[in-house]
This record gives sequence, C-alpha cells and structure tokens, in this order.
Amino acid sequence: MKLVPDAFHPGYWGPLLSAHMPRTVYLPVSESFISALQRDSLNVADAERLQSDFSELIQGLSHAMDYLRTDHSTSEGFCPKLNGKLPYDAAWILGRHAPCCYTWNEAMMVLRASSRIHEPTRTSWQGSFCLVVQRWEQIHPANEFRCFISSCRVIAICQRHPDTPYPFLARERDRLVNAMVSFYETHVRPLHPAYAECILDCYLDDSQSVRTLGIDAWSDDALLLFEVSEMEALRAQAAAAFPGQHSDPDGHCQSEAPGEDATGATVSFRSVAQGFAAVPWGWSEKLPLELGDDFLRARIQRNASD
Repeated sequence: MKLVPDAFHPGYWGPLLSAHMPRTVYLPVSESFISALQRDSLNVADAERLQSDFSELIQGLSHAMDYLRTDHSTSEGFCPKLNGKLPYDAAWILGRHAPCCYTWNEAMMVLRASSRIHEPTRTSWQGSFCLVVQRWEQIHPANEFRCFISSCRVIAICQRHPDTPYPFLARERDRLVNAMVSFYETHVRPLHPAYAECILDCYLDDSQSVRTLGIDAWSDDALLLFEVSEMEALRAQAAAAFPGQHSDPDGHCQSEAPGEDATGATVSFRSVAQGFAAVPWGWSEKLPLELGDDFLRARIQRNASD
C-alpha cells in the first residue's frame, strides 16, 4: 500500500525532516487493521488473532523495533502513533505515565485502548493510514511549543501544554522564538506550498536544537492560548505585511523582497506565567512544581540569577 503524498501526512513530512526528529519508521496499515483495533477487546486471545490476521504488519513492527534500537544505548523504548496521533490517553494500561512500549504486544495493547487515535484528523488522507513507530525520547513539557504559520511566516508561538505555568519562558522569549523561526524558515517552509499556512509542533532538545513533533493543517480548534479573533488579526497583519508572498513553480514560498531577513521580532509569543495547574503526565506529582522537578528547579534558578 502506497502512502498518499498529502503534505500533512506523517509519511510525507516525516522522512523529509528525519534529521530533525527521533529515529522513525513508517508502516502503511489497512482499514481492516483500524477496524480490528476498534473491535477487539483487550485479552490474550484477541492479541493472538491480531498477530495471525496481520502477520506482515507485526513482522514489520518487529523489524522497526530492531532498527530503532541500533546505534542508540540510552533508550530501548518506542512510541506507536496512528497517523501521527500518540495514544497518551491509554498509557495507564502499560502501568506507566507515558505510552512508551518495549514489545509489539504492548504497542497493540495501547493502540486498542486509546480513543484519541480514532479522533478525526484535520485533513483528509483518502483512507491512507500510517503506523508511525518512533524511538522514545523523554521530552520535558516545558520544551514543547506550537508555532502558527501564515503567509509563509511564523506569526505566533505558545507553549504546547497550556494547563501548566512555566514562568521562565517569558524571559527566554527571544532565544526561543529566534530558534523556531529560523527552523521553519530553513527546514520546513521550502518543503511544500501547504506549509505557508499550517501549524508546527516542535520541541527543543538538550542541546537547544529544534526538533519536529508534527505538522498539521491550520485549525481554529488548535489555537491553545490564543483566541480565534486574535489569530484572525495576526493573519490579516501578516497578509498585509507580505503582499508579495507567493509560491514559485515548485511550490516553494517566495517573496518579492528576496533579501528580507527572517526575524522573530514581530512574532506573538505567549506562555502561562502563573496559576495553579496539574503537573504534566510523566513527571513528578509533587507540588510546588519547581520543587518536585529537577529540570524546572535548575531553569528557574538560572533565570532568577540573570
């Protein structure tokens, strides 16, 4: 089965951005497999039937697991995603705080227990389903961001977990914005004309390099810390500021001012500075947050001393 070359399909943008994301394997799956995930209950007999009916897929998953584990000594786990959707709502069935799997059976179990993976996507992939098998990396939620792109420009950025305050992000605004704007301009924008209007989820790794989590179509339901009216105004400002924006014959974004310098000065950046919120899943459950999380404690102390 060939993956449909939709710009927002993980099977399209994933291989193009493979140097900027964890090691990943893409396995096409059939509609019958999706139906089996929805139909089968969680017991040994059903797991055996799933292995029998989809032996080729299970074999592909086993090979993918072996590939992800090569040349990497710090992580043996992987996370399965169906069409880019991570089944974090079903991590409980693994007895862990995150959907990190170590066997194909665990992967099938967490996928079957998840309701999130069956939620409608923002784009139509014409029945092309993809099982994404990605090497597991522990990412602190404070390092995850959502970038909003319009008129081939990053117009807004916010933290990806709006229910948790990270007061130090506002002070790091310039560094964070410049890194993500540069990443989009250099690595994402040239790939497809659809990326002139899109949503980019990304994170900063330990070396502060920008890494890709996903690219999706624009949706007013995914604005997180922004109101629809605010984003409409930002998009209108971008369209007015770059009236010469267009796509070249290859579909790449171009400007009538080719020497224009990309800058994050006009990007709207929003984070949660204060308030009470639950500690993100996968991390310490102690409160206050900065006392129960070594990563946050060090970062807050570093900002306070600046």
